[in-house]
This record gives sequence, C-alpha cells and structure tokens, in this order.
Amino acid sequence: MKNMRWLGVGVLVVVLAACGKQAAEPAAAIPVLVVHPTTQDGQAAAAYPGEVRARQESPLSFRVGGNLVRRLVDAGERVKKGQLLAELDAADYASQAAASQAQLAAAEADLVRARDDQKRYAKLAEDQLVSRSALDQQTAAFKAAQGQANAARANLAVARNQA
Repeated sequence: MKNMRWLGVGVLVVVLAACGKQAAEPAAAIPVLVVHPTTQDGQAAAAYPGEVRARQESPLSFRVGGNLVRRLVDAGERVKKGQLLAELDAADYASQAAASQAQLAAAEADLVRARDDQKRYAKLAEDQLVSRSALDQQTAAFKAAQGQANAARANLAVARNQA
C-alpha cells in the first residue's frame, strides 16, 4: 500500500511537470539602419507631396463650406440627435441671399413689363396693327421672363437654405 502511494505521488509529479509551460525564447533583435534627414551644404531641403489624414474620420460634415465660428462639443463627448455641434460664419451666405433677393425683384419687374407688352401687342394684333410674328415675339419674351423669375425664386430658396 505504501508503494502504491509513492507510485501515485510520483505519477502526479510527472503529470504536473508535463503540464507546465516552458518560457519561449525571446525573438532576436533585428538590426536596422536609422538615418536622420539633414540638408547638405549648398542644397535646399527636399520637399515631398503628401496628405496627412486622421486615423479615424467621420463622414459627417456641413452641407456648405465656410469658416468655423463655434464648436459646441469636444471629441469623445456623447451627443443627441438634433443637437447643435458647431456653427459656421453665415455672413457670406446672408450676402448671397440678399443678392438673390435683388435678382428676384429684377426678374419680377421684367416679368410685369413683358406681361404688359404682350397684352398690348395682343390688342394691336386683334386690330391687325402689328404682325403675327411681332405678337409671337412678345409672347416668347413673356414666357422667357416667367422662366427667369422662376429661376430667381429657386436661387433665392437655395441661398436662404444655405444661410
């Protein structure tokens, strides 16, 4: 019985020794050549084109370009849907909206003039005092003025949206 115990203890020691991990040998260091860039006498420093990019980029952006006036959140902060994150300088877009408003006013004035001219020519054409081609020309001018006024309205809507 004593021999069985010693035999069991011996087997246990052998089994436990087999379970142990051997330390892996560290990999040998690989020699590398390090060169620090310097300028040589009489030569200008070399410049190479490149692009510096962030490791992580967000696909979110402003719908219009401009100068950043305020940033209301910092990197890593939690935000909620609809929360204002940053603000752009709107001065350029306000000026553009004012210019679009003026262009709309001019286009509407041209539309009124073209409409009146077309009505006058229609009455004169009924009395056969002007030719049919002159009336067609005034009708075409009226339609063109309508198109320009519609385009000016659309440009104003875009400019206001951007502002």
